[in-house]
Amino acid sequence: MSGFITKVDISDNRQAKQYVRTDTSWSGSTKFGLPFSALTNGPDLTNELSTEIINVATSFSGNTGTTNFVFGAPLMQVGVSYISAITSSNSGLTQNIGPIYSGINSSVIDGNTVNFGYTGIGYDFYVTEIGESSPGIFTGWCISNTVSYYTAGTLDFTGRTIWADVSGITRTQKLIVTDNPIIGYVLCCKDSEGMTEWQPVSGATSGYWSAGSGSYGVVLNYSDGDASGTLALNEGYLSTASGNISHSEGSRTLASGHRSHAEGSGTTANGLQAHAEGRGSFASGNTSHAEGYYCTAQDNYTHAEGYETTANGTYSHTEGYKTKIASKSAFASHAEGFQTTSDNVGSHSEGKFTNAQGIGSHAGGVGWAEGQAINALAKGSFNHSISSPTYSGVGVYYGAEGSAILGGIDNSIFSSATYSAIIGGSGNTISSGISRTVILGGIGITATTGDTIYGQNMILLGDLHVCGMTTVFATEVILAEDNNIELNYNGTHASAIGGGFLINKGKPDDSDIVFSSTSNGDITVNTGLIINGDTGSTQLQLTETFTPSGSGDTAGNVGNFAWDNDYLYIKVSTGWKRTALSGW
Repeated sequence: MSGFITKVDISDNRQAKQYVRTDTSWSGSTKFGLPFSALTNGPDLTNELSTEIINVATSFSGNTGTTNFVFGAPLMQVGVSYISAITSSNSGLTQNIGPIYSGINSSVIDGNTVNFGYTGIGYDFYVTEIGESSPGIFTGWCISNTVSYYTAGTLDFTGRTIWADVSGITRTQKLIVTDNPIIGYVLCCKDSEGMTEWQPVSGATSGYWSAGSGSYGVVLNYSDGDASGTLALNEGYLSTASGNISHSEGSRTLASGHRSHAEGSGTTANGLQAHAEGRGSFASGNTSHAEGYYCTAQDNYTHAEGYETTANGTYSHTEGYKTKIASKSAFASHAEGFQTTSDNVGSHSEGKFTNAQGIGSHAGGVGWAEGQAINALAKGSFNHSISSPTYSGVGVYYGAEGSAILGGIDNSIFSSATYSAIIGGSGNTISSGISRTVILGGIGITATTGDTIYGQNMILLGDLHVCGMTTVFATEVILAEDNNIELNYNGTHASAIGGGFLINKGKPDDSDIVFSSTSNGDITVNTGLIINGDTGSTQLQLTETFTPSGSGDTAGNVGNFAWDNDYLYIKVSTGWKRTALSGW
C-alpha cells in the first residue's frame, strides 16, 4: 500500500491543528460561529448585591382598566407595566414585582450592543386605602414593605464575534454577505479596521459627494451648490436642486420644481416634472420642456426649443428662431421656423415672418419682415404665400373665416370676406364682405362681387359646366378651338324657347340686339340683317321649295318668303303674293 488517507473529525467541539507551511484541502461545507442572539446575555446573579428600603408609600388613581401611580421611591416606575390595575375587587391582594434588571455601561462591539453590568429593582405592595369617587373611578394608597435595589455582573458576550480569522489572502469563487443586503447596493469599507457594509453607489463614492441641506439630498463636492429638496441631487457648479426629487447639473442651474431637471448654463426648471436645458432656458409649466438658447416653456405641457422661442399656451410647441406663442389661450398651437407667431387655439405658423392668430388657422411661406408678415388672422383661415418689401396688405384678415391664400405674392383677403380664396397671382385682393369668391392667378385683380370666380387668361383643358342662371365673360373676344357652340345643353323644348344670343346695347339707341328661338323652332332677330357672302351668288340660300295652294293658303307668317321653279312668293297681311320667274 503506497499511502493512506486520514479523515480529520472536528465535530462535537474537537479541535484540529495545521502546521506551518502545510496545505490542507477541504471538501463539503463548513459552518463557523452562531448568531449573537444565541450567546449568553443578561445579569450574572452569582455576584448580585442588593440594598433595601422599607415601608414606602405610593398613591394611586384610575379606573377599572388603568391605574396611575405616584411612587414613593426612585426606579419603582420601571415595574409599572407588571402591575395589575387596582380596583375594589383586587384591592386585598399583595402584588410582587421583580426583580427587573436593566443593562448599564453599554457598548457596541461588531454592531452588537452589550452591557458590562446590570441594575435592578423589586418590590411588593398592598392597598391600605381605596375609595370610589364615582362608579369605576378609584383612588387610594399602597404600602411597599420592602423596595430592593440590585446590582449584578454581566453574562453578555463581550468579545469580538469574529468566527473565522484568516491571516494573508483569502480566495473564494463567490461571496454572499447576508447583513442587510439591498439589490443595487455595493459593499463598502466603513471604518479604518476594514469593516464593510452595503451602501448605495453614492456612498461608495463618498469622496465625491456630500449631504445637501434637504433631507437625503446629495451634492457633488466642490460644486458650491446645494440640494435643498428632499432626495434632491446637485452635480453642477453654483447650481441648486431645491425641488423634491429634483436634479440640477451644469453651471448656475436651478431645479426648483418637484421632480424637475435643470442642466446646461443658467437654466431653470420651475414646474412640476419640468425640464430645462441649454443656456438661459426656463421651463415654468408643469411637465414642460425648454431647450436651446433662452427658450421659455411657460404653460403646462409646453415645449420650447431653438433660439429665444416662447411656448405659452397649454400643449403648445415652439421651435426655430424667435418663434412665439404669446397668448396663454393659444391651446395646442404650434410655431416653427423664423420669427413666426401662433396665438390662438390650434393655430400653426411656419416658414419666415408668418402669423397665425385665428382659431385653427395656418400661416406659412415667406414674409419680407414683421411689418410684411404672412397673416392668417381669421378663424379657420389659411395663408401660405410670399410678401415683398412693398407689401402693405393684410393677408387673410380678421373676420374672413374659412378663407385661404394659396401661393402667389402680396395677396390679401379683407375683413368678413368669408369662405373665399386667392390661388396664386400677384397683388390680388378680395374686398371686405365679399363671400364665396375665388381669384385664380392674375395680377392686381380686385374681387368686388360675391359667389364669383375671377381670373385672367385661363385655359381650360377639359369640359366647363356653368350651372348658374347667368354667366358673364368680361372680355372682348371669346376664342374656342371647338367648332360647335351648343345652347340649352341637357334642356327641353320648353327651356329652349327664348334662348339665343344678346348683344348688350347693340343698337344706336342703346337697346339690345337679340337672336332668340320661338316656340315654333324659328329664330328671330330684332334688328336688320346684312348678309355679305364671299360671292354674290352664295350670300343667301333658301333650300326648301314651297308652292302655296292659293292666296288664302294659311301656311307661313307675314313676311315669309318661298319659291318654286316658276314663282317667288311672299306672304303679306292679305295673303300670299307671287311674281313669275323668267329666263333670259
